[in-house]
Amino acid sequence: HYARDLYGSVPSPDQQALARVHSNEGRIFIALGNSEHALTHYLRALQIREAILPPEHPELAQSYNSLGDTYRAMGNHEIAMEYALKALELRSKVLPADHPDLARSLSSVGHIYIALGEYEDALDHMHHALAIRERILPPEHPDLAVSYADVGYVHGCLAEYSRALEYLLHALTIQESGLPAEHPDLANSYTQIGHIYHALGEHSLALDYYLRALRIREKALLPNHPLLAQSYSSIANACSVAGDYRSALVY
Repeated sequence: HYARDLYGSVPSPDQQALARVHSNEGRIFIALGNSEHALTHYLRALQIREAILPPEHPELAQSYNSLGDTYRAMGNHEIAMEYALKALELRSKVLPADHPDLARSLSSVGHIYIALGEYEDALDHMHHALAIRERILPPEHPDLAVSYADVGYVHGCLAEYSRALEYLLHALTIQESGLPAEHPDLANSYTQIGHIYHALGEHSLALDYYLRALRIREKALLPNHPLLAQSYSSIANACSVAGDYRSALVY
């Protein structure tokens, strides 16, 4: 209806291009951290696509998945799951079983299950996404690192710390080979690995990884960034467990 209001009763060839523009605008706003503006553009793209495209067109799945990710970022997990599952269902019908977009949908659904605290379901979807990426991507591809990290994170949530560490270290190996030494993603991985070592009682190793993360974050982030507070808190906790209360108090 939105598209017909814009262009009249006969769809214009430019409408599909307009939907892509709105979708690209949404991605830009996501990168800028503005989920509300992104949502507006993603909804406009979907309105146009639903008016002019057949019901199993892949660009509809793209819109559903983008909306699912955006609603998840905004904390609207039930709506997020509705859209993410629509994307996954459509992609499962129309795409090959090893298509990268299918892995993206599985990962998106998995992240929503994480947000809902449904870790077993999250792990099933994350493992499925990883299996696809292992079949189709070279071993140093960054998307593989993302999948290994996702699987490791969920194993950690399930208190399966040894398995979590295995996947997180695998992800880190890929990241360290492909990212600059001060990339923020490395700091995030160091922090996650630190948490696992802390849970395993390996407090000196946990502290080492927390300090690696802090060195990156202090260079890359503004002084009042909340991730710096996260790093200081993690280091303080590790120092306290080790009996170094003066350092803990400083952090």
